[in-house]
Amino acid sequence: MLCVHGGPLDPKKITPKDARSTSWLYQRPWQRLTSEDAEFISYSGYHYLASSAFGEAKNLQCNVILCGHQHSETAIVQDGKISEIYPSLKVTKEKISKHVIEKREIEIKSSLNYLIRLGLGGPEGNYGAVNGDYHFGIVQYNPTKVILFTVKP
Repeated sequence: MLCVHGGPLDPKKITPKDARSTSWLYQRPWQRLTSEDAEFISYSGYHYLASSAFGEAKNLQCNVILCGHQHSETAIVQDGKISEIYPSLKVTKEKISKHVIEKREIEIKSSLNYLIRLGLGGPEGNYGAVNGDYHFGIVQYNPTKVILFTVKP
């Protein structure tokens, strides 16, 4: 398992030699998963493809990448092809005090690769422009399961 704030790519491999003043945007904490069809750089960081992340994880001999930096949860699996699985995860809800906890479980199979973005750590991110939901995850032992939680106020 690889846990990173932003992304898993080796900055030495993706930083152009002429990027002196912007080289910090290629560092792992500033990397972010792109929804575009290509990788690119902007002042919010280096936007990487899931395929690049899975390639880097293979080099590091791990099949689960947990990342953050962005403000929404997602889960992507690679089993020959790359597929977004987050929308298909079963949601269970539990009310605790004044909050509703939404839980999504991902069973980890050693034959597949996973890229799981935990989402926002609270309403402070994104300059307060988010909906105020808190996101976090729990990894069960060795990891056989990743459980994503969203706390709704």
